[in-house]
Amino acid sequence: MSCLVLANTVWMAAQLQAEGSILGSYLRGDTDLSSLSTTRSVFVIGEQCFAAIFVFEVWLRVIVLRGAFFMVWLNYIDFFVGISCMAELIMVIKDGHDNSLDSLFLLRLLRVGKLARGLKLVGLTSNLAPLQLLVKCLLSSRAMLFWTFCLLALLQSVAGIVLNMFALQYIQETTHDSSKREAVFLYFGTYTHSLLSMFEIMFANWGPPCRVLVEHVSEWFSVFFLLYRCVFGFALLNVVNSVFVQQTMKTASSDEELAFKQKEKDKLLYNRKVRKLFQNIDVSGDGAINLEEFTKLVQSPKL
Repeated sequence: MSCLVLANTVWMAAQLQAEGSILGSYLRGDTDLSSLSTTRSVFVIGEQCFAAIFVFEVWLRVIVLRGAFFMVWLNYIDFFVGISCMAELIMVIKDGHDNSLDSLFLLRLLRVGKLARGLKLVGLTSNLAPLQLLVKCLLSSRAMLFWTFCLLALLQSVAGIVLNMFALQYIQETTHDSSKREAVFLYFGTYTHSLLSMFEIMFANWGPPCRVLVEHVSEWFSVFFLLYRCVFGFALLNVVNSVFVQQTMKTASSDEELAFKQKEKDKLLYNRKVRKLFQNIDVSGDGAINLEEFTKLVQSPKL
């Protein structure tokens, strides 16, 4: 079933890629939209097949397990996916291959709901040691993650408000060139624009937002952005990363279950090496080592 969810994800990605390519050709004037309807119809048929399989699988499990099905919380994800698939099938049967924007948008939302089954991968962490370690580290760091986000959001908000005030002062002056005022407004014209620009400055491509204020408003903003990048973009983020690495190492070293599984793996690896060594020494292949073979074993550098 995990492979089916993966196949459904690839199918949805292929549909969006095909539709985007057709729309791109239409915007460039290379083609019309007649092929878009055909492409959507083909992919809708495939989505119906996936939806029918998901509904049947959930229905069969409910019939077999009955009340026990609802005793596992991960099964509620399957139940939600089954309902969304059933709603998708009803919409397609009722409206046909309707290509209206509202119908397509609602269908896509329902199809995204099927991808929620990927959350069941968390339930398989007992069989996947690296994923189990990752999940445990995230769970043990949830309080730290929350307060780190709050701290970063507060700092970004304060810095965004300050820059937004300077930007509004510049935008309101009609003596400046209108194109420059529009460029400043694009990055710092409103609080939301300014807040997004501050997160971009800290985590992403920080050059363009900084250049707008430095080139159009004042060169003194270069001092502010250099200090901001050095203090928050370098020092603060590195401290946060170090704390998370320390928490990860602490969790990995103190987890008894992970340590037990690692010892089991080491034991199996050692047994495999010893078995291979004795199989190489047992030249006769009778499953036993005689005195001659044992003498060769003792003299062997592999021992």
